Amino acid sequence: MNMTLATNVIFGNRYLALFAAVLTLATIGCGRSSVQAAPPAMPAPLVAVVKATAEDVPRYLDEIGRNAAFESVTVTPQVGGRIVERHFQDGENLHKGQLLFVIDPRPYKAQVDSAQAALAQAKAGLDLARIQFARDE
Repeated sequence: MNMTLATNVIFGNRYLALFAAVLTLATIGCGRSSVQAAPPAMPAPLVAVVKATAEDVPRYLDEIGRNAAFESVTVTPQVGGRIVERHFQDGENLHKGQLLFVIDPRPYKAQVDSAQAALAQAKAGLDLARIQFARDE
């Protein structure tokens, strides 16, 4: 039991000393005043003063957004091909029957020429057949 009593006295004194040290440091740390010098004041900004006048001012609309037409139509061509001319401007009012685009006519011209050549060949074959038929009669 003597050993236990001695141990309690030694450790009890240590805890008491430690508590006293922490309390002293906290008191000293909290007692310090932390007054800092205020930064120098900024000078007042310079302001220009002008007499107000009434004037016409143009209106500008600088906005970010999306613009869409009130009405839109889909143009479906009757024939396919490469567009070589455009006869209107974006946003322009159009009228019924107005020419809008010109499609490259060369492929169609070649088809017409080929069909005319085939027709001429068929007519020549018909003429030859008539001549041969007349000869055989």
